[in-house]
Amino acid sequence: MRETFLLLLLIASLALSSVARADSGPAHCQSVAKEVTLGTVTATAGIFANFWNSKGSLSYESRKAFDAMSGAIPKAASAGAFCPQGCHTKQGPSFFFRSTPRLVLSDYEDAAHCNQLYAQTQNQPLRYEKKGLHSLKEAEKWIGRFSRGKGTEGESLYERCDGSCSPRYSYVVTTISSLLTIEAQVVCGPARDQEDDTYELEYGYRWSCEAVQ
Repeated sequence: MRETFLLLLLIASLALSSVARADSGPAHCQSVAKEVTLGTVTATAGIFANFWNSKGSLSYESRKAFDAMSGAIPKAASAGAFCPQGCHTKQGPSFFFRSTPRLVLSDYEDAAHCNQLYAQTQNQPLRYEKKGLHSLKEAEKWIGRFSRGKGTEGESLYERCDGSCSPRYSYVVTTISSLLTIEAQVVCGPARDQEDDTYELEYGYRWSCEAVQ
């Protein structure tokens, strides 16, 4: 009887282990990615430079980054074998775009509040998604409005990342059924130094994995 009981326990344990591996497989695959950076640049948030779309402004350099990604992704080299066992590379890369304040303040009125939000959102970024865009120009326009607190998602972001706190943006743009989807993750951090008033931009394409069906 004792041997039979132990055998049943072993079978049950193996079954549960198989279920756990099956459940965690897709999530495990989706967490693996390979990025290729196409460019980094420092850009100013100055009002007049952006109004005139001057070289070196956020508006000019963002447009230049999107144009570069638009041309590079169709020619992107194969990602090679980087996905773990049970996963394979998704067909075609996405692209990423990041914007981070170059300098931040350390001593200001609501520093404690911003530091608390920074600790929280580093672990759990604020997430937004925009689906059904028809072109990169539409994606660029939505990102521009979102980052300025415009539209439903932008207003929500500015309510959650409030006061003097400064957002750090990370976007992944993916093609799904011929339409574009933007996944935005935002870390709400310390106030940016508005005397410096510049951002570091990084952009490129991103290969990701999915579970083998």
